[in-house]
Amino acid sequence: KIVRTRGALNHTYGDEAAADVFKGGKTPADGQTLARYGRQIAERLRVTKLPKPLAGMQLDSEALAKSLEADCKALEKALEEMAKETRETQAALEVRDEAMASFDRVFTAVTTQLEGYFWLADKRDLADRVRPSQRRPGTTVNPPPTPE
Repeated sequence: KIVRTRGALNHTYGDEAAADVFKGGKTPADGQTLARYGRQIAERLRVTKLPKPLAGMQLDSEALAKSLEADCKALEKALEEMAKETRETQAALEVRDEAMASFDRVFTAVTTQLEGYFWLADKRDLADRVRPSQRRPGTTVNPPPTPE
């Protein structure tokens, strides 16, 4: 909408009026910056003295400013929701990572103990199958064969 507003000002009032309102700046790509920029444009639409429009053209700058502010408000709300979702996702990933780390510690401790018991019972084949992997926590060195 900001780009269309610039175009409407160009067509209705000419390049100079659009330059006064937009101050020659490029439209930002970042959401937060875009929302701030949109609010600045809306304010400038209200305070800038626009020249006489081209014949047959008219533009309600106040209505345009209100529309821009409403869009900026919706954008800010969407950005807040995205930030909230990002925080929630990060928190869930931290919980998952801690659970995985806990599982890996317990798995390694239990399989190491089980390996020792098999060695004591002289069951070397079973001890080899339950030996915990040092490279891949939570797994054994020799995983059991998959049934066909």
